[in-house]
Amino acid sequence: MHPPKQQRSRETLARLLEATIETLERHGLPGTTIPRIAEAAKVAPASIYRRFRDKESLLRAAIIDVLERSNATNVAAVPALLTGRTLDWIAGAFARSIIAQYRLRPGLMRAIIRFAENDNDDAFKAHAMSLVAANTGIIVDAIVEQCRDEIADPDPRRAVTFASLAIANIVETRALEDYSLWHAMLPMSDDELCIELQRLFLSYLKSTP
Repeated sequence: MHPPKQQRSRETLARLLEATIETLERHGLPGTTIPRIAEAAKVAPASIYRRFRDKESLLRAAIIDVLERSNATNVAAVPALLTGRTLDWIAGAFARSIIAQYRLRPGLMRAIIRFAENDNDDAFKAHAMSLVAANTGIIVDAIVEQCRDEIADPDPRRAVTFASLAIANIVETRALEDYSLWHAMLPMSDDELCIELQRLFLSYLKSTP
C-alpha cells in the first residue's frame, strides 16, 4: 500500500485503519466485516475496495500501522522513562505495563494474534513479527543501558530478552486464553500476578548463571 498524496485521502485512510482496529476490538476477527468497518469509518464500502483488494489486505495494513505507531511511541518515551530507575522499579513497571496492555484491549490482541497465525501472506507475517521484535528490543536495550551493573548474567541483553519474553508469554496466556494450566492451578488477581512476575524478573536477572 502506497500512502496517498492528498491530505484528504491521508485523513480518510487514517480513519479507515483506526476503524478497522476498533472493529477488531469490539467484534473480534470473525465479526470484523467490511460493512462494519465502513460504518465505523463513516465511508462507503466501495471506498474501501478502491484502496484495498480485500478485507485481508485492509487488516494487514491496519495491524502494521498499529505496530509502527507503537514502535514510534516507545522510541520516544521508553529511554527517558527508565532514566535513573533501578532494576527493582523497572521490574514492577514492566510487569504492570504488560498486564495493562493485554487488559486494555484483549479483543484486539486476540484478533491480531489469530489473524497472524492463520494468514497466508508470509511477507506480512515476517514484517509484523519484525516490528514486534523491534518494539521489544527498544525496551530491552533501555533496560540494559540503565541497569547493566545490576544484571549478573555476562550477556545482559540475552538475559533481559529471555526474562521479558517469559513475562510477556505468561501474561498473554492468562489474558487471552480461557483454558490453561495457569487458570486451573494458579488463579490469582492481576495485582498478585504483578508481584510474582516482578519476583521472577528480578530473581532471574540478579542470579549468577
